[in-house]
Amino acid sequence: MTLEIAGLTWWYDRGRPVIDALDLSVPPGAIVSISGPNGCGKSTLLRLIAGIVEPRSGTVSRPRRVGYLPQSSEEPPVRLRATKWLDAVAQMKGSDSATMDQHARSLSVDQAIHGPLASLSVGTIAKVMVLGAFVGDPELIVLDEPFASLDAASREALTRMISETAAKGVSFVVTSHDEMPTLGGTQLTLVNGKLHW
Repeated sequence: MTLEIAGLTWWYDRGRPVIDALDLSVPPGAIVSISGPNGCGKSTLLRLIAGIVEPRSGTVSRPRRVGYLPQSSEEPPVRLRATKWLDAVAQMKGSDSATMDQHARSLSVDQAIHGPLASLSVGTIAKVMVLGAFVGDPELIVLDEPFASLDAASREALTRMISETAAKGVSFVVTSHDEMPTLGGTQLTLVNGKLHW
C-alpha cells in the first residue's frame, strides 16, 4: 500500500504551523530521505506519518503495519530482555519477529539481544531500537535520525538493510539533520513546514 499524505498540517498551540499543507506519496519499495536542521519539524512529521499523533488538518493514509524508530532520546523499557521487547513490538504490529535474527546479525547484536536491555551499552541499545523498527513484517518503516548513534560499520550495515528491505517492497521515510549515507530514492529538505526537492 502506498503512503499518501494530503494537505497535512500540524502546529503547537495554534502557533505557526511546523507542518504546513504538506503533500507526499511514497509507493511500495520507495525510499524517501528528509533532511533539515534541528527544530524544523522532521520528528513531528514522522510521528504524524507513523500515527503517533493526529493531524490538525489533512490526511495520512498508511499501510497497516508500520515500523517506527523514534529519536535516540527515547528508549525501550530497560527491565525487559531485548528479545522480549522485540517480540512485543512485532506482536503490536500483528505479526511475529521471524526476521529478527537476520537483521540482528547485520547490526552485530545477535548475541546482545538475549540479555536484559539494562545491561547493554548506549550504542547497543541504539541498534536494538533500530532493530525494533524492522521486526514484525512492516510495510512502511519510518526512521528518525537512525544513523546518529551508530558507528561507521553499523551505519554501513543499516544502509544495506534499508536497500535490501526496500527491494522487497517495503517503503522507507528516513530523516537526518546532518550528512546521511546515500540511500538512493528521493531526497527532500523540510523548510518552513514544506518539503522541497
